[in-house]
This record gives sequence, C-alpha cells and structure tokens, in this order.
Amino acid sequence: MSTGYDFLRDILQSVAFDADDDMTASETVTYTPKTGDARSIQVIPHRETTEPLGAGRKPVTWITVPNDADSGISDSELVLNADTITMAILPNGTPEARTIRKIRSKDAAFLRLELS
Repeated sequence: MSTGYDFLRDILQSVAFDADDDMTASETVTYTPKTGDARSIQVIPHRETTEPLGAGRKPVTWITVPNDADSGISDSELVLNADTITMAILPNGTPEARTIRKIRSKDAAFLRLELS
C-alpha cells in the first residue's frame, strides 16, 4: 500500500531529480560511505553563497537527497563525520570531498544533510 510519503517522494523526485531537460535542480555528486563503494547519486545542492567569503570562513553547504539506498542515501546507512560527498562547493567550482556533518532534517522521503 502506498503512503502519502511515497506519493510525495515520487512527485518531487520526478520533478527535481529525473527531469530530462535543463530545468532540473539536481546535480550528480559522489557519495562515499565509510564502508562500501563510492557511487554517483543525484542531489539538490543548497549553497549559502556564491561569493568568496572572509578569511577562515567556508560557505555552508547542504544537500537534499532521497532517503533511499538505491536512488540516494538511506538514513540507516549514513555514518555522520565519516561518509563524504564529493561536489563543487561553489557553482562551477572544482569538486572536493566534504564530510557529512549533520542531518538538518529527515522524513521518509528525503534527507537534508549538512556538509563540513
């Protein structure tokens, strides 16, 4: 039996992650779990700023990803401060590995993960 979360996840995933045009908000990144093999996943990135910041300050970056081990990251497999996401922190920047620092929020459909 399908739940409201399943319906919401399917709708949002089809709009944000599965679109075949340039309007999709997602980016392909590399998820590397503490144990297991790295894999490419689609995420919606949220960047604090696109401008350079002052000395010693990094932009806060978080991602929205399906809460699912097949199409994203399952909350049951996630190891905070050990798993990494490799992505460009600034738009069109050079990809770099960042540790998944904390879970900003989660539900049955999506995780919102803050990167170091």
